[in-house]
Amino acid sequence: MGASEMSEAADITMLLGRWAQGDESARDQVFALVYPQLRGIARQRAAGQQLGATTLVHEAYLKMVGGDADYRDRQHFFAVAATAMRQIVLDQLRYYATAKRQGLQAEITVEGMAASIDWSLERVASFEQGLKALAEQDADAVRVFECKFFAGYGTKETADAMGLSVRAVERHWTVSRRFLAAYVDPG
Repeated sequence: MGASEMSEAADITMLLGRWAQGDESARDQVFALVYPQLRGIARQRAAGQQLGATTLVHEAYLKMVGGDADYRDRQHFFAVAATAMRQIVLDQLRYYATAKRQGLQAEITVEGMAASIDWSLERVASFEQGLKALAEQDADAVRVFECKFFAGYGTKETADAMGLSVRAVERHWTVSRRFLAAYVDPG
């Protein structure tokens, strides 16, 4: 992390503390600072989906503003953003699968899963069940999956955000992909 990135991370952490104390102007300043990165993450996640990157960021913002603002630091903030994006993407898949009743062809891929999955309601439910089952066995594996898959973090960024070694992140990433692939595409 360069000097300017460290300074920005410190600024964001300080602003998050002020936001947690009820300073709404600090909340607005946080989102002004992180918006470009959130937009980049959302652009990666929204590729091939019906939901655009701008909409995904705005929905994540609304979800986060409406919740508890007790973010420890920049990394924790982005980890929460990843979880918010996960919920939004899964809600979107459920909505379109329900609307089409036949399922939805969506380009949401994970290594070890089919390149294009027919996201029927059953598959979305299986994916969610897989995330819940994995969380019961290995909560860190789910958090790694959220950071890498839903937030678009790299391995090093995920390690920094979670306070884990790069090797531990790689291990959790492998475990989570294999585990979820078995839930979504058991054949």
